[in-house]
Amino acid sequence: MPLLGAIKSREELYEEGRQNPLVRALEQANLDELPFFKQISNSSLRQYARIDARWAELYASELKKGNPWGITEKIKVGIALPPRQAFIAFALYIALTTQGLLGSQYASKKTVKGYMDNLWGVFRRNALLPIPRDYRQQVFAFIDSADLEKAVPLVTRMREKPIASARDITIFIRAVWEDRNIIRTTRMRIQLCLFVLLSSLSTERPGAIVESSCYRGTNQALKWDDIEVHVVPNPDDPNRPYIIIRVRINLLKFHRKDDAAFKDFILFPEPNPNRAMCPISLIIALGIEDKVWKNITTADDIFHPKIPPTEYHLLVTIRGKRPVLRREVLSDGIWITHAELALPYDCLSRHLRQISLSLGWLIHLTSYCLRRGASNRASKVMSEEERTSLLGHIKNAMEFVNSYQSRQVSHDLGAILHGRDQDHKALKTAQVLTDMSSRSDPNAPSYLPPEAAKDLLQDEDLIEMRKQREKLKVTVDDVYKRLDEMEAAEESSCHERIALQAQADLLSARLSEFDRVYKNIVRRNAHHRLPQSRKEYFAGHSERQLTGQAAPQKKKMHTQGQENPDRTSLSIPGMLATDPLDQIMTLYINGTQEFSSITDSVLSFVNAVLGLPARPFATCYPGEFPTEDNTCPVCGEVCSKKNMQKGIGSHIHSCITKQMCADAQKKAEEAFTPTPCSWHGCIGKRKFYDTRKDFITHVAGHCSRLVKPSTTVGELRCCKWKDTVGLCGVEEHEDWLVHFATEHGINLQSTIAVDYCTLCSQFFVDNVGDRSVWEAHCREHYDNLFRVFEDRAEEDQSEFPLDADTHLLDNPRAIQFEHGSGFASGTQPEIHGHFADRIVLVPGRCPFCLYDDELSISVRMKEWLDTDTLQRHVNRMHLDELDQDIEHQCPIPSCGIHKFSYPDLLEHLVSYHRLAICGTTGHRIYRRLLLPVIEGDMVVEHSKRKRKTNSTPLTDDENEPPSKRTKKKSRDAYWCFGCSEPFQNIGSHLRAAKLDSKCRRLGEYQWRLATGEFSGDRLSWIFLPEDFLEAGSTAKKDRNHYCPKCDKQFPDIRQHIPIAQCGSTTFRINNGKRHAREGDLYTFEDWVKTAPPYISPAMELAMITAEAAARTLRDLGNTLPSELQSVLNSLSDTGLEFMEELLCYN
Repeated sequence: MPLLGAIKSREELYEEGRQNPLVRALEQANLDELPFFKQISNSSLRQYARIDARWAELYASELKKGNPWGITEKIKVGIALPPRQAFIAFALYIALTTQGLLGSQYASKKTVKGYMDNLWGVFRRNALLPIPRDYRQQVFAFIDSADLEKAVPLVTRMREKPIASARDITIFIRAVWEDRNIIRTTRMRIQLCLFVLLSSLSTERPGAIVESSCYRGTNQALKWDDIEVHVVPNPDDPNRPYIIIRVRINLLKFHRKDDAAFKDFILFPEPNPNRAMCPISLIIALGIEDKVWKNITTADDIFHPKIPPTEYHLLVTIRGKRPVLRREVLSDGIWITHAELALPYDCLSRHLRQISLSLGWLIHLTSYCLRRGASNRASKVMSEEERTSLLGHIKNAMEFVNSYQSRQVSHDLGAILHGRDQDHKALKTAQVLTDMSSRSDPNAPSYLPPEAAKDLLQDEDLIEMRKQREKLKVTVDDVYKRLDEMEAAEESSCHERIALQAQADLLSARLSEFDRVYKNIVRRNAHHRLPQSRKEYFAGHSERQLTGQAAPQKKKMHTQGQENPDRTSLSIPGMLATDPLDQIMTLYINGTQEFSSITDSVLSFVNAVLGLPARPFATCYPGEFPTEDNTCPVCGEVCSKKNMQKGIGSHIHSCITKQMCADAQKKAEEAFTPTPCSWHGCIGKRKFYDTRKDFITHVAGHCSRLVKPSTTVGELRCCKWKDTVGLCGVEEHEDWLVHFATEHGINLQSTIAVDYCTLCSQFFVDNVGDRSVWEAHCREHYDNLFRVFEDRAEEDQSEFPLDADTHLLDNPRAIQFEHGSGFASGTQPEIHGHFADRIVLVPGRCPFCLYDDELSISVRMKEWLDTDTLQRHVNRMHLDELDQDIEHQCPIPSCGIHKFSYPDLLEHLVSYHRLAICGTTGHRIYRRLLLPVIEGDMVVEHSKRKRKTNSTPLTDDENEPPSKRTKKKSRDAYWCFGCSEPFQNIGSHLRAAKLDSKCRRLGEYQWRLATGEFSGDRLSWIFLPEDFLEAGSTAKKDRNHYCPKCDKQFPDIRQHIPIAQCGSTTFRINNGKRHAREGDLYTFEDWVKTAPPYISPAMELAMITAEAAARTLRDLGNTLPSELQSVLNSLSDTGLEFMEELLCYN
């Protein structure tokens, strides 16, 4: 620091100051007699700007009448004071043009007088013209006059000003910690609670704590420099010092630029076991997260310091200019808290409103509800001077009485009349009258109810707008169609195409703007009608209480939560067992955990809050949560919508399911012990199979021959598995894999099946191989939920009325109901499902499969996890197969014997059963299912795919080209009864099917004509031994080698490069995360030197042929003398040994 210079004289200081250009500019302005205007706050500037605009509107209106009062458009220096009649005309203009907010067309008298007071201020400041007293007296007399009341009945009532009690604050803060849908980050959860507590304790205005709307962009809010943490030694317990916080409010009303004006208040640790009600706990948690105190990194450094303090000291703040409460911003698809920007008031107000609506409060909480409640509580224990200082009011002002004081008398007047003591118990009971939460009802509508939403959408103006949009959409499509034809023909000039493209862009922009205006109109009217719907709901509360009626609410689906047993915990390393917010609620807000001191309680709560993830967990399946770092517990991917576009919960569940499958497969492989084949007569019975894969592949070959007819006369095909009991001998079985699992205890499934029940949130691992446990579980759900509807009613029910919660819309034709709503008990099965955030709360069911007795119960009860896949399944596998020229019964038997035409059946399934087969619309509040639209003899679906009402295949003469699937099904082909698909080469399909697939197990096919009719007999394919080499060859699984020259994938590149002679010297191998085409590049010559042994399909076929030959020799030798039998056996054994050695050599 430099030394101080000599003291300068005033003349020197004056001359030195005049060298400043800004000072010279002020001197020049004074010489030019320029006016200086009074400095006012930003809010006053906004009000004055509003007055200037309204004055200009009055000027434009008076100008049409000749401007009789001679007013000017702008209020500025140099104008003459308008006559008194001009101010009265302005008051009349304000009264006529200001929209009322208290249920009336006109504003209140107080509002009009407030406009006039602001007009006086504008003239005093901007025009330097004081308004004479008689002007003001006459204008206010005009506003109060009976003449104006007759013409313009201004409102005299005041809007309701609710007061937040301590009980309301406790309920609200609890709701903040319980919320899982509104609050995006954990810090915002803490900030909301801290703001509510600071407002309730200090009675301070919101603009002193967060960024005021009048000072948007200034970042003026409570900063860390305004918070002092004082540490005071505790002589009784030195390791637990006293912590006291002093908060300084600098942003006082009318004194924002006055550094000498401030207000201090002190905070102490709250003895209440509800830690969320302690502002010190929240401030310390936020401060440690922001690292604002020097030498403080954990809460223990404050509450349990390593070196107990011996003297009082103040923590040093190092990031004091940072706001305490900060705003949320979206960064890379993730909501985070900004490091510097203060929390704006509009964001705070939106959170207060949304939480209040979720609680079902009649009036939502505002910051001034908290301020009014705090001022009324303070007035009971403080003097008038102390209360005035606390509220920041002007001395002797009536502002507290007019705007803050409760109008309810809080005394027992009957006791005063009769001279009794005050009944404090009765007074405490009567306090519920003033609580904001007194009439709360969580069932109250927080958005426009379906009935009101339907009425809104059926408004004539909106219907007309939708019709106009359809016309505009047709015009846009026609222009783009002409543009495509122009480009295809290549005959038109470039200028014509450019002009048409410009027209198309213009029409598209007009269509987008039309959609934006339409959505804004709907949103604005829905917001305007919601208060009336809530008012009507609360108006019926008394009647419901007196008559015992239940509150109107949606019918929840009966399949949700009825059979849910306790969830079996998953042993996934790093995955949290429960939601950390639930632990906070249990231990610290419900107060279930006891602590030896308040300090220990505060310390434990702060550490628990700091341990919370930065953002609340997304909706997940029960028991499945991310890690503490908010990553997937299996793959480690950061949980965000950007990384997991199919949903965070869905991604985690998919990873856990894959992990469960991998673990089950690994356990099965580890539990397998080398064993020989016990099939009687097997030529490889002396060979021990070291891996489970080799063993089940070998035994599956025996099983596959059991389903084929014998080619040897007199040969009996039966199970020849030999165990301790003896030879099995079973001749017939529907599924030989199940037979081996149940009778011989051998699971021949190549992949261990793992199923998940979304209703019970439980995994089922099929280690046995017969899926009996899963089938029994599905049967239990079927018995509980769907069996009651499986008997077809005998009466012909011609009418199927819509459920009371289902609403029919005309344009577009659709039904609308609330998400998660079901049907009245026992009326019909609930198959439509309930999905939220890509999580299946209730699975969808296919009505055709559900009541098909020929299918297994696991197939019938298949859980469809989204509406799109269920829609494709129903359309392709069932509706496309229906003969659309005849009538059909509803696939759900409880609908009776009534028969529907094809379009009526579609409408019945959508409207009555809520099955989304014609598409849905994207609405978060309601679920809206589109109904089929009939155009001539065509049924138009949501995808605009036209479905013919007869089964004739599309031809070249049709306007719309057939889809690939339609082409495939519209030609003669073999029909596979395993997968229900047509194939030109049925042999290639069956040979390439997996060993455990239905196609290979069933092996049945029949010739099917293009008309859908079958021709000939239903045949069974005879599998040869060499057919097993091709099993699973078309499956993409394990095809990790890629030839870039031929653009093909192979399980092993050695079955392609040396054999096919493609000439390629390099290939790619899938590296585990990407496609094989993008895998790592290898040189074939170098890789083959270190590659594992490879057995070509030809060698495997040779081995199978040798085994067949040996078996034939043994069978022939049974009829020969013993000498010849020994020779034949020796030859067969030698041949097999040679083939095994040859395989090992290769």
